[in-house]
Order: sequence, then structure tokens, then C-alpha cells
Amino acid sequence: MNATSVRTPLLRPIPRTALLTTAMCLLLAGRGVAQPEIKVVLPERAHPYLACTAEELARVRQAYRGQGEEHDVVAAFEKEAERFLDEPVSFPPRGGQHNQWYQCDKCEIALKTIDATHHQCPKCGRTYSGPPYDDVIFSREHSRNLRQMRTAAWAYAVSGDKRFADYAAKVLLGYAERYEQYPYHSNSSPQNPPSRSGGHIYEQTLNEAVCLSTEIGPAYDLIHDSDALTAADHQKIREHLILPMLRNIDKNRTGKNNWQTWHNAGMIWGGALVQDPVWVHRAITDPQNGFFYQMQVSVSKEGMWYENSWGYHFYTLQALVNIAETARRLDISLWSDERLKAMFTLPIHYTMADGMLPRFGDDTGSSVKGVGRSFEPAYHAYEDSQILSLLSPRPNFESILLGRPTDVTAEPPALASRLVEDAGHAILRTNGPAGLTAAMTFGPYGGFHGHFDKLSFVFYGFHEELGVDPGRARSQAYRLPIHTNWYKATISHNAVLVDGKSQQPAAGKLVHFAQEDDYATAAARCDEAYPGVQHTRRLVLTDSYLLVLDQLHSDAEHQFDWVYHNRGQKALCQTAASDANLAGKLSGGPYIQNAKQGMTADTVRIRFDDAKVSLHLTMAAGPDTTVTVGDGVGGSVTDRVPMAIVGRKGRDTQFAAVLEPVAGGGKPSVTGMQIERIGKTMKVLVQRGDGVDTIAIHGDQDISVITGASPSIETLLTIDPGPGNPRNSEGGLIELKDGRLCLIYTRFTGGGDDDAAADLAMRISPDRGKTWSEDAIIVRRTGGMNVMSVSLLRLASGEIALFYLRKTSEEDCRPMMCLSTDEAKTWSEPKCCITDEVGYYVLNNDRAVQLGSGRLVLPVAWHQGPGKPRDWAAIDMCYLSDDNGRTWRRSRDTFKGFAPDGKRVTLQEPGVVELKDGRLMMFIRTDAGSQYLCYSSDGGETWTKPEPSELASPLSPASIERIPWTGELLCIWNDHSGLHPYPKSKRTPLCLAISKDEGRTWSPSRIIENNPDGWYCYTAIAFVDNRILLAYCAGDNQVGGLNRLKVVAVSP
Repeated sequence: MNATSVRTPLLRPIPRTALLTTAMCLLLAGRGVAQPEIKVVLPERAHPYLACTAEELARVRQAYRGQGEEHDVVAAFEKEAERFLDEPVSFPPRGGQHNQWYQCDKCEIALKTIDATHHQCPKCGRTYSGPPYDDVIFSREHSRNLRQMRTAAWAYAVSGDKRFADYAAKVLLGYAERYEQYPYHSNSSPQNPPSRSGGHIYEQTLNEAVCLSTEIGPAYDLIHDSDALTAADHQKIREHLILPMLRNIDKNRTGKNNWQTWHNAGMIWGGALVQDPVWVHRAITDPQNGFFYQMQVSVSKEGMWYENSWGYHFYTLQALVNIAETARRLDISLWSDERLKAMFTLPIHYTMADGMLPRFGDDTGSSVKGVGRSFEPAYHAYEDSQILSLLSPRPNFESILLGRPTDVTAEPPALASRLVEDAGHAILRTNGPAGLTAAMTFGPYGGFHGHFDKLSFVFYGFHEELGVDPGRARSQAYRLPIHTNWYKATISHNAVLVDGKSQQPAAGKLVHFAQEDDYATAAARCDEAYPGVQHTRRLVLTDSYLLVLDQLHSDAEHQFDWVYHNRGQKALCQTAASDANLAGKLSGGPYIQNAKQGMTADTVRIRFDDAKVSLHLTMAAGPDTTVTVGDGVGGSVTDRVPMAIVGRKGRDTQFAAVLEPVAGGGKPSVTGMQIERIGKTMKVLVQRGDGVDTIAIHGDQDISVITGASPSIETLLTIDPGPGNPRNSEGGLIELKDGRLCLIYTRFTGGGDDDAAADLAMRISPDRGKTWSEDAIIVRRTGGMNVMSVSLLRLASGEIALFYLRKTSEEDCRPMMCLSTDEAKTWSEPKCCITDEVGYYVLNNDRAVQLGSGRLVLPVAWHQGPGKPRDWAAIDMCYLSDDNGRTWRRSRDTFKGFAPDGKRVTLQEPGVVELKDGRLMMFIRTDAGSQYLCYSSDGGETWTKPEPSELASPLSPASIERIPWTGELLCIWNDHSGLHPYPKSKRTPLCLAISKDEGRTWSPSRIIENNPDGWYCYTAIAFVDNRILLAYCAGDNQVGGLNRLKVVAVSP
């Protein structure tokens, strides 16, 4: 059926036994949503059959007749009813009023009850009397009467003792006599005309629907067939209580709303009890209000109620359970709705580090720990282990009623970072000792119970709530200014204010979400909260801190105020030293007390002191920054929560803050932070102890996080110079097939200069570097100057290739190659790799590579040769072999280096590494202050123009290779970026950095050697046992810069 053929049932009396059938299709949000066929058959069977089936009642009666814990649970109804059975029933003179009126107008705090007509403010002492204050007490009295009525009805149902039925009947008839006599009223101001949302017993159709479906309906069903009610009594209850309540509820159709869900619960109960299936049918299939409509438009795809509040999620879920269980007992299946099931399982995954759920929207503190009994019907319907994990292993009334064996239990699911995109939440978790958890909200505005909180977040650590969203006042202060101006307003959230005002109702949009081994991140954008302002917020959660990065752009200048609330005793900041009054400056400013303020252009540091967990906030410096600390409102005006506000003006503004919780009296590890921009890449550098974490962000989707913890370094071998052996330098390392390590290096005998006599010596370690053999000379200088610069390469064929330079004269220096098929025991006769043109070619140590295609690549710097002037700035090229080294040819491209201003740049000692996309990246030492990079897309034949990189360095080579167990690139070089102290032009310190994006950006370097008099270079790299082995020159002023060789193992 299409949307135009929908028919709504007419409200008319029908016979006691009736059948209504419909198959409907709703047009919701521009799409047809098919509804299942619904049959409503109101049975002619003995009561009770709505509060419980005959089988369920038999279970609880059996437990009542037995002994033990199950008996005690069921008998509790009888025990409780005995307490009030002989007390007179007191009916208030009129209906009750909403608790929002039970507040001091001046102090905006809950009143204290002196007696039924006197209500005092605990702060200012003012006493209130009369309506609506007395009426709040009346509401409590009505609730007590109805609760006791239901308790007595169940006591009768399980025990058969008519005294309890008589009590329940007395209350039921009392309200049947009074309901229409009680004045109609609403929860609006008494001076205003009542609205359609009012009632007689209570001030809202909502409350009346709740009491009809949870108290009046069940009580009537349970005592219906007892002798406590006459035929006239039944007529009175139906015609003067249930039907008037139904008509009152039905006049207030609210559509997408938790009210309507409770209205539906009231209608299904009332309709069944008065034997009118039209009400039941309407509760389920009304095209703009019914159960199916609510499930389609009010529940996210993942299962969250639209109001963005866990309090109202569970409140509404009670109504949905009520409807589904009542329908089940009418042989109507509603439990099959997938979104209904998700409403039970989703909250588990929102559990924060303190066991609670995020206090988004109008909530005071919800937890899946407290939902067990209300989840019993869901487990009965689904038998889902996630739901079972929330249920008590001890019996309760619902478990007995529904027949759940309590000896069957389940463990809760493991919690992980989770994106709930349709609801608009990102939950981040990491596994460090602090157990950090954060949640950001970016979804649709939640309506009346939603807040102006787009892109706000909450933060937890060490099992404690840290970053606070206050939710709503515990006293439900909806009518008071504090609700609008604080709780609902942006200023009470961890968000950004623009021009001191609250956001407009808005929805954000997810930009990025990722969970990695050592961090979790989420980014969202909102362009609707403030007209003309684009706001992107990214959270990055590591094991020890939360990074909050905000970028705001607008066409006009604005005041941006970054706001953060954190549990604790006080917020302290040395910059904020002057008293400040924020009233009139910020929306909600009057609720901020003890404010201190100051200005700075430096890094902002704020400490939130607390005995259990202190939080240290570090924010990157920015010009003309205003810093304010004070305390705001928590659960009430007397519950104070320390807060901080960091303000900046501009069109384009950014905030980068690290929130680091520290347990007890511990000290923070974060000592500073800064932001760098390199092209389109933003880098946030977080300084921690001896290291620096780098969070590099490239556009929206690409992020890398590299922690800077100091690596563990173990020295395996040091070869110092000695008599007749003035220098031991650059070599190559390789792991042999039997696990031994092989080191071949240059052993000088004729002096310390590069052209002095030298041979190639080999040492073997049988125990992974703990001990080494004596030198064995494997390649001797056979003429000319020397042999040096070793590369060892395991070929795809399994052989080991040994490359080295044979320097016969100052005009002839070329690489040689020989092979070993017996794991370095013997070597083939060496062959020259460059035969097309004699010249002075430099192939650095550990530079030979074999590509995935099998091609061998030798990157060389040519300084020219016989008959040509020496070019120390070099001409770079590659020699290539596609036949395992039998023949070689020069690359098509040879190139020189030039700076942006056109001046010649020295390009020496190139190296190459194959990237994941198949390209080659060449890295080259220069005299221009950094390593230069260029790329080849054809296996080294042609190359892009060499350009500067972010690898700042002196005229000293870098070594870059891929870490096999992570796939990341490793760079070893002399970092002269300024991150570490360094003497100009010296090859120190020796540092390590990682790239997770194929060399586009690099982590902050970590120091391997940092002697200011040291000389560290010509590094060979091998990867063994998840450790990085490095062999490099490690001289100093005493032994000479290149004269000592060192081998270390690094555990990054």
C-alpha cells in the first residue's frame, strides 16, 4: 500500500471480542517504511493476563510457596504491603505538580520540606507555601498511593490474601471517584492558561500515561477477577478513570517524543483493560505517533534514543519494554524490531572508565549497572549474552516471573573504541595504566532535552570522571534560568564559545575516526552552531594523555573561548592572577565563581588539583591569549567544578591542548608542546621527558602518531683504533641463515684518511652480538689506494652479495661485487659494476638494494674522472642490474643539485629505499642544511628534481630502511632541526626517527648518541629479533672522527 492509502482506525465502541488487521506503509523522511501486519485480538480469558501470563504467575506463586532466596524475593510484596495495609489512604485535595517548581527562585536550588505546606531554601532561608510548592508534595503523595496500590495488588496475586486486593481496590476506586473531579492543570506557570499537556492526577499527560501503564493498569489487571470489585466498581474504574485518562492522553499527540512513547504504553494498557482494540492498535501503528513510528524516527540506526541523553534513553526504554511485554501477552510480536534490541546492547559500549555513561544532554548520571531488572524482559526476548552480562546472578522478581535460571551468567564484552555515527558519538579508549576514555558528541540536536554542546567531549581516567559534562540539575530545574543559561548552554560543556554566546541548535559531521595499537582518534566538524564559523575538533587519545585540537575559521573577527571543566578541588594557573567578573561577558558567566584571569603569549599551563587524580593541561602558545580559571556549576549550584577558559581573537584561530591525568601526587610527563606547519601538514609536538611525541595531520583523513619514548640501546661491539690500525670505519651487517651475525668493515692500516691503505675485515658473532670473533681479512688491498664502504645484501636467490669500493687512484673509484653461496665462508671473484666509464664514483656503505621486481640498484655520486675536472658537488645517478649483478647499466637520468635560488647544491652519498607504492625515494646528503629527496617511478631510471626535506642535517649522510615488523621507515641521521642541542657543522647527535607515511613526515627524533664532541655517521642497519642493529662510525676528538666503529642494538 502506498502512503496515500493509509487509513487510521476510527475510535468507536466495538464488541468485546474483536479483530483489527492492517498492513501499512509510512512515508518517513521521504522514504516509505513498511510496517508488519498487526493483528489485535483481545482475549476473553481470566485476569491477570497483561501484568503476567498464567504461566508466569504460576512461577512466582511456586516461588512464594517454596523457600530460599526466590521465596524471599516474591514474599517481599506481602511483607511490604503488611506495613501500610492498616493505614488509612490519604488522597490529596488536588493533583500534583512537577518537581521543577520545588526550587528557590533566587538561589536556584532545591527546597527542603519542613511540612506539607512549608518549604524552605537551605541557602537563603526563605520559606514557600501554597501552590505550586504544596502541589509538589501532593504529587509525591499520589505516587506513594499508586505505588502502594500496585504492591498490594501483587501481594494479592502471589498470596491470594483478599486483604491486599481490598486495599488495592480502595485506592483504585478512590482515584476513579476523584480523577474527573480533580482540577485540570499543567506544569506551566499557574498564572498561565493550562495547555493540552496537562492532567488531573498529575500535571502532565506523560505522568498520567506512566501511572496508567505501570501502576493503575497492572493493579487493576491483578485484582480484576477478585471479589474486591463489584460490577459497578468495574464500570466506575473503566468509565471514570481509565477512559478519561485515555482521552486526556490522546488529545496531546506529540509525535517524535519520549512523552508519546509513554502515551502509547498507557493506550495499550488502557485499551486492553476496557476491551477496545482501537486504542491498542493506535498505540502500535499510528502513522505519526505509534510504536513503529517511534522506532523508525526516534532511534538511531545503532540504537540510541534521539534526545542524546542516556537518562532519557533509559526512561523511554522503560516505556518501550512496557509496550513490547504487554503486546507479547496479547500475542503481538514487537520484540523483533532490531533497533529495539540495539537499545539494550548499545549502552554497554558507552561505559566510561568510572563505570558510568557519558552525561550528555539532560542526565544526572546513568549506568548500565543499574538497569539489570528492567533488562530482564529483553534477555527473555533475545537471549543475548551481552544483555545477560548485565543481569544479576541473584534472583529478582522479573527473573522469577520470566523463568531465567540465575546460575547461567555471561561476561561483559570487551570495550574498545567505537564510532556511533548516526547517533553522533565517538568513543575513544586506550589500554595504558590510566585506562583513559573519552567521548565526543557531534550528532543531531536532541530537542528539549538536548544541549548546545556540539563537538564537546567528556574525559575519564584512573577510574574517575575528569572532563565534566554536568548534564542537568539533580533537582530538575527546567523552569529556572540556570537550566537555559548554564546546563543547556554551551558554556557548561567542554566546547568553544564564539563571542561569548551559546551555540544555535546544530548538527555536526564526522570527519575521521581511527583506532590504532597505540592511539585512538576522532575528528568532527560543525558549521551550523555559529553562523559564518567553521569549527573542526580532533581528539587524539594516547595511553597517557588526550590531545584536543581545535581549528576555527570565519570571515570576520570573533572572540573564541575554549572551555574545559574538570573534577577536582581547584584550577590553578600562574598566568591567571587577577580577580575577574565574567557576568555580562559570557553567556552563563554569572554562574562562574572565584574567577582569576591573565594574559600570555606563552604556553598555557593549568593544574586541576585533586587528592585522587590531578589533571595537567598544557596548551600550545598563541598571541594575546586570555587565561581564566574558576569554578562552575555541577549537579547543583553548591556542587562546584573547577574550570578553565582560554580566549583568543581572530578569523582563523586554533587551540591545541594536552590533558594529562596523574594519579595521587605524581608528576606529569608533558613538559611542553608546539605546533608546526609544513605545507599542508600540521604537526603537534608534545614534549615528554627526554622524548617528543609527534602527531602529524595531513588533511582530514591522514594522521600519524609517533611516541617519543627514549629507545633502549645496548652496545654490542666497539672496535677502537690501535697500533698499525689507526682507523676502523664504515661497514655492513647481515644475519646469516643459522642465526649468526656477520660484520664486514674497513680496517685501515696505512693512516686515517679516506685514501689510506685499508682492507675489508670480517667478524662473526655466534650469540646475537654478545661475543665476536677476531678479524678475518676477506678482501685485501691488491693495488692502488684501498678497498672500503661495504654493503651486504641478501639477494632474492638466497645468496649474499658483497659490494665495496675499490679505489685505485684519485680518478678511479668504482664499486665491486662478489657473491657467497655458503653464508660468507667463501666469496666469488669480484666484478666491477661500472664499466661504461671510468671515474670517481662513491657508493656509500649499506646502500645496495634489491627491489621487489628483482632489480639491483646502486645509487652513486659521480665526481668525474680521467680528463675531467673534479666535481665535489657530484652528479648523482644509479647503476641498475636486472640479471642478479652479471651486467650493469647507468640510469637514464643523471642530475646535479640546485637550491631554489639557482645556486649549486652539493649532492653526495645518495641512498634509495623502495616505497609501498613501488616508487623509489632517493635521499642525499647536502651542504644546504637538510637531506634532499627525489623520486623515481620506473625503478631508478628517471628521477624527479631533488628538493629539500624536513630532515635537517649537516653535510652528513642519512640511512633509511624499512622496519620489517611494522612496515614503517626508519631514518638514522644527525638531527640538526633544533629539537636537540647540536654544535654547528658537526656530525652529532646521532638520532632515530620513524615515518608512518612513507617519508612524507617523520616523528620527533630520539637520541642514540649525543656527545657534543662525537662524530657519528655512515650507519649500516640490520633487523634482528625485533631489534635494530646499527654499525656506525663513532669517533670523537680523542680518537678521530671516523676512526672508531661501534655496533649497538636498539629496542625502539
